[in-house]
Amino acid sequence: MEQPQTHSPPGAHRGTWLAVFALVVLGALGYVAWQLQRPAPVTIVPAAVPASQPDADPAPPPRVAPPPRPRPLAASQPGDPGSPAARPLAKLTRAHVRQAQSHLHRAADPCMADALRKNPDLGLRMQIKYTLVVEKGQARASNPQIVKTQIGDKAVEHCIMDQLRAARWPADGPDGVMPVGESFTFKHLRQAHVIE
Repeated sequence: MEQPQTHSPPGAHRGTWLAVFALVVLGALGYVAWQLQRPAPVTIVPAAVPASQPDADPAPPPRVAPPPRPRPLAASQPGDPGSPAARPLAKLTRAHVRQAQSHLHRAADPCMADALRKNPDLGLRMQIKYTLVVEKGQARASNPQIVKTQIGDKAVEHCIMDQLRAARWPADGPDGVMPVGESFTFKHLRQAHVIE
């Protein structure tokens, strides 16, 4: 004969699960409390050496001087070759830059013209940067540097840079400095050499 199945009333298992959950929470809290009551680990410190022993005193750490502070970059520092004397400087204008471009291109042309006679396949573009300096009615390109070049001949590039460093021209207005970047294109020189 078959025994009838009995069903437990709804919610009877809920009480069992609550009891298990409460035991787990109490166990976790007990573990945390036990960890907090444990003594801290003991650190053994060596005994101090009496000061009467001369070999026991360690030398004081060497003093290291702080690194020197970098000098601020300025357009004018007295004593530096190629820079104007220290004084308030005016802002230069586009007219100053156009005048500089004209004079510097004329200064660079002979180097490129000679090079093109020997090697007509040279590149014709060069990008440079420099500081335009106007001082006591005279202008110049201070510290010219090649940024990018397509010329492909170091001797020609050096010749051009030497000419730019040496170039001087009269300039109106107050003293001043201005960073300038520009491209030199020598296409006009190649056209002149094709005709020759």
